[in-house]
Amino acid sequence: MATVYGKFKVLIDGSAQVEASQISVEYAPGRNAVDTIEKGRAGYTEGAKVLTVSGTSAVPAAGLEFDFFKASEAGEEHAVQVVLGNKVIKLKATFMNIGAGMSANASGEVTWQCEGPGTKESVS
Repeated sequence: MATVYGKFKVLIDGSAQVEASQISVEYAPGRNAVDTIEKGRAGYTEGAKVLTVSGTSAVPAAGLEFDFFKASEAGEEHAVQVVLGNKVIKLKATFMNIGAGMSANASGEVTWQCEGPGTKESVS
């Protein structure tokens, strides 16, 4: 029997981003190695935990379903959720890097990236 695979879904402020064509999630636990002359790798220090969600979305003729440029300029936090099968990643994120492009025989696309703190409550 074949395995059925699910799709990632991304929601911003509760609205599904149906034009998304690519989604990625990165988690940086913020651990920094501590090396000493005598011990070599002596251990780690804890730092800021950061979740980064990146994506690419097609741009319909009517316009973007979420104004990534406005969100980035405002620097406000937005509720971002990424559904990964039976896991949901939740974060209060700030949109950081936004871009747009188009090529022949392809739709216009916007690329976006948002970041927020990674907490125990981030993954359910």
